[in-house]
Amino acid sequence: MTTSTVQTELAPFLEARNKTDHEIAPKWVWAAVASYVTWSAVAVIGIINRGLPVTQLTVPIGLLGLAGLIFSAASSYLVYQLINRRNMHFAREEALLWKTLDQVRSKTPQSDMRTLLPLSFAEQNLFRLSAMGKERSAVLWGLLALIPYAGWLAIVYALAFLSHDLGKHEQMEDMVLEDMGRVMVAQSGQAFPTRLGRMPRQTVPLYLVFSIITLGIFPLVWFYLSVKDPQAHFEYHRSVEASLASSLASFGPAGGV
Repeated sequence: MTTSTVQTELAPFLEARNKTDHEIAPKWVWAAVASYVTWSAVAVIGIINRGLPVTQLTVPIGLLGLAGLIFSAASSYLVYQLINRRNMHFAREEALLWKTLDQVRSKTPQSDMRTLLPLSFAEQNLFRLSAMGKERSAVLWGLLALIPYAGWLAIVYALAFLSHDLGKHEQMEDMVLEDMGRVMVAQSGQAFPTRLGRMPRQTVPLYLVFSIITLGIFPLVWFYLSVKDPQAHFEYHRSVEASLASSLASFGPAGGV
């Protein structure tokens, strides 16, 4: 299998990386900050002035409510971006890995147990990876985030499953890549690069506690972490996929290298 052939067959998946593993601008987090501050101001004004006639509060609360809806729309779009990026990344990676495994199996003779054994383990773990990577509705959670006050609970839940899903995905992905790495070493002698940073899945329960005791302030920090943390994961994918394409190019026709 030549380098050009490998690049041609993997090209759709590698080219899609710019769309699926893109960086989200951290400035979107300010929309969530503005939304939180605005709706908090509405609640505080309503509580402090609860003895006043409703007509006296109509204008200030109305203006703040309008601003709150605008900021909420922007923060709900951030929720949509985060979940949509998760969905696209999972789908692209699964398709790329399945394509890679198919290519390796088609070029591996039945007698080559040194390759077939780790390849079988990789396939089993990839089935598990695919099962836990089911798509979540970015549109639904974006709309839920629009609801005043209750939408903040939806946001916290969305941030929780995003952190959990990405951490679990990375853990299962490492198992697949470990087996794939043994395949590549057996066939080409090229090892995959080592992952330097990991998604902090284990901190999700702690983040939920912080969200409660800070009365919803901590999710603003969580938003920022959800925007920035996956970048190390995506950078690792770039190096692994480059190594994967290079290793596949050294594979010979069925019967061995």
